[in-house]
Amino acid sequence: MMLHSIQTTAIEDEFSAACMKFEEITEWLSGEESQRLTHSEVESQLQSKGMELLRLLFQANLDRRGVGDMGDSLESEDGIILTHKRATSRKLKSVFGLVEVRRQSYSARGSNSLNPKDAQLNLPADLYSHTVRKIVAKEASRGSFDETVAAIGEYTGTEIAKRQAEELVQK
Repeated sequence: MMLHSIQTTAIEDEFSAACMKFEEITEWLSGEESQRLTHSEVESQLQSKGMELLRLLFQANLDRRGVGDMGDSLESEDGIILTHKRATSRKLKSVFGLVEVRRQSYSARGSNSLNPKDAQLNLPADLYSHTVRKIVAKEASRGSFDETVAAIGEYTGTEIAKRQAEELVQK
């Protein structure tokens, strides 16, 4: 019985920021300020507040997956035993906004570092998630890169520079 309680508490801790954001949104929706707004004003603000809630939920999910610890060492594809471990992180621009992927990095002198969590999550090598890439490619096929950048920012809350949009489409 105690194990269930500990697990529940850990989950609540990981999702506490998202729960607080949800409460903030529901309080705003039931409050006087939102009652005075038109439906389109509420819709617009709710979209923005909702994206932050989704970003916090996504961040909690990433955190809940751990750091990708594979033990004391890891063998690289070329047979090198990577014994130096350190906690690292990297940014990921998702359709919900910027999140941080915490991970365990393995390395050895003269060898490239390996980050098992990157592989577990199938992360791209650069900053932009696969979903952002897909949206950029779709939007770019419909119009200019300026319009693509504007559409991405408006509908996902993720900012992307025109040059990065061009590079993602080429990839």
